[in-house]
Amino acid sequence: MKFPRKKWIPLAIAVFLSINCSFADTSYPTAVLSNNHLKAVVYLPDVEKGYYRNSRFDWSSMISSVQYRGHRYFGDCSLPGPTPDMTDRASGFAEEFKTPLGYDSAAPGDSFLKIGAGIFKRIDGASYDFSRQYPLTKPAIWSVTKGDDWIRFESEAAIPPYSYRYVRKVYLDGATIVIDHTLQNTGQADISNRHYSHNFIIVDGMPVGKTYSVEFNFHMLTGNKRKDIVKLDDNRLDFIRALVNGDFVNVNPAGIADACDNTSAMVFNTDKNAGVIVNAKFPVSHYLLHINEKAICPEPFFNINLKPESSTSWQTRYIFFTGIPPVFGKKEIDHNSKTGLASISIDGAEMEEFITTKRSYNIVLLAGRDSIPKIDASVLSDNFSFSVKQAASLNGKAIISLSSPNSKETVDYVLNFVKSAVAAVTASVDSGNSPLNTLDKDLMTSWAAEGDGRWIMFDFGELKSFTGIGIAWFAGDKRKSRFDIEISHDGKNWTRIFSGESSGTTSEIEPLLFNGKKKARFIRITGHGNDMGKWNNIAETVFYQE
Repeated sequence: MKFPRKKWIPLAIAVFLSINCSFADTSYPTAVLSNNHLKAVVYLPDVEKGYYRNSRFDWSSMISSVQYRGHRYFGDCSLPGPTPDMTDRASGFAEEFKTPLGYDSAAPGDSFLKIGAGIFKRIDGASYDFSRQYPLTKPAIWSVTKGDDWIRFESEAAIPPYSYRYVRKVYLDGATIVIDHTLQNTGQADISNRHYSHNFIIVDGMPVGKTYSVEFNFHMLTGNKRKDIVKLDDNRLDFIRALVNGDFVNVNPAGIADACDNTSAMVFNTDKNAGVIVNAKFPVSHYLLHINEKAICPEPFFNINLKPESSTSWQTRYIFFTGIPPVFGKKEIDHNSKTGLASISIDGAEMEEFITTKRSYNIVLLAGRDSIPKIDASVLSDNFSFSVKQAASLNGKAIISLSSPNSKETVDYVLNFVKSAVAAVTASVDSGNSPLNTLDKDLMTSWAAEGDGRWIMFDFGELKSFTGIGIAWFAGDKRKSRFDIEISHDGKNWTRIFSGESSGTTSEIEPLLFNGKKKARFIRITGHGNDMGKWNNIAETVFYQE
């Protein structure tokens, strides 16, 4: 698809020529869409006064609120204190094109392109980090037109060999908001990207907790890393308690059938009897359900691969309702879902890390264990069968072989057992990224905690002599992490033996040798955030013993 050429004019002129702006907040330009069912207040992209003005999100994708039958949906879900130039400021749909065009080839000080935002300057040699603030060089040019119940955003930007034209139309259809997207590659290089909507959903400002539920029209086929907060049951999530003090939950519902182009997530509040269905009318490459204290965020991802002069289109629908929630039928759920392995259990307990699309796992066995774990599994359909080859030793591996009568091929799930010298590992916070992840010899998993003074402690069961420690920091090639190392004989009285920061140049293990041998039963790492934020994120640890 090609778009007709037109004369492009700067946003500050285009918006105020074509739109009568109303203001949900006196600081930010907005437009109001309404029909007999819905009223939506949309934030307008504006380089000087806009609600959002940084590199992460599409500037046209923020909304202040949606009103339906006396209920208010969405709202400002930012953390306290953010300004329009903060990357994580968000309200409403908050859409993002994940990949910055030209970033990897740009030298520090040179420019790169973010679709829906504009041209930004690369700061240094670190890899791109969506949470980092990059200086704006030139905003994308926007043209905005509007009717009573629709608004159309058209944007273009270029840094050779990359160039694009992007159209995003939002319109009301009864009690549904429809968003049509079209992206055209007008440059000389291929565009490979991923688009998603963050979807910060909240109903009537109610904090996230036991009055909410989430349902999908497909089987989730994933484990539950936050059993203290949520309960997962096939295609449904319920809350055990409210989220407080920085709690968050990430669920990876991986059960979407490969060819499915009609996935839905329903967020419902039982106290208000009101909800919304997020309906993705495109093949979803993967799904993330992110939940924090302020919002529930069903995030469907769409893969984009465009040759020069080619285009692609996709649609997302938001269906608002009150009263008894709609029901996703079994036939619909089965049709939209993968079939096969539904869960893996270790010694009778379902594995929290299980995702049906992940085929290999490293399982940490703490010191003192002398029995080989027993592995079992379950299948979603009677058409599938499986067999388990149990591990022969504590350093061995178990293999689950899944087979279907309709296929001669088998799919193997491998559980590699990793024997550790650590007897126990605990942390000040377990946000679903288990402390055990720091011992599993897998740099793609980690323990993570936000805030100054968060710690992780390793208990070796008895006094041992150490000459040093090695730490691999998650995204260690992007940021410098600040931390202390302390040792103790009893877990109560501590001696600090190091205070400093990581190199910021590698995600591999960084050895840190002690000044002489140190005897300890306990070793504690206390994090103080990093040079880009408050997160402490350790991928792996190694302890050097005498």
